[in-house]
Amino acid sequence: KDEKDNTIISPVSIYMGLAMLVETTDGIAREEILNALDMTYDDVSTYTQLLYAQLNKEDSTQSVIGIEKKMFEKNLKNSIWIDDNINLNEETLKTLADKYNCSSYSAPFKDANRRANKAIKDYVSNSTRDLINQNFNLSEETLFTLINTFYLKDTWNYDGDELVFSNNEYLFNN
Repeated sequence: KDEKDNTIISPVSIYMGLAMLVETTDGIAREEILNALDMTYDDVSTYTQLLYAQLNKEDSTQSVIGIEKKMFEKNLKNSIWIDDNINLNEETLKTLADKYNCSSYSAPFKDANRRANKAIKDYVSNSTRDLINQNFNLSEETLFTLINTFYLKDTWNYDGDELVFSNNEYLFNN
């Protein structure tokens, strides 16, 4: 990466990716992931569902003048994209959907790579309200990819309108 680029890595996204990998692996590979997380399989199942519920909220509050105002929005999406030449394990996909709210997509990585990459780009762009709008350039050899997005919008000030971006510092009374 260019040294001038800002890179953000979400711990939530890393965790959700590893949690979904726990479900798609078995044996030694699963044990290594569980050891890295310092969790049991049951812990991952339980806590991932709780985390997902906490990270998918849209709360509002009433302002001083009686107008309902959205204070924050949190939206976590999980997905798996599988090359359309791969035989699918429907049971694993169902488990990913049930435990991790994971959507499944067939993608033509090998046969129509540009179309597969465009579908993923559009999915990520839509899920992040166009904040991330890039081509990930997944290769024709891609068999599957786990993708998640975490969108967070929070209000900067409680009683007034949202603040605009500025080079100046903001001053708050409390």
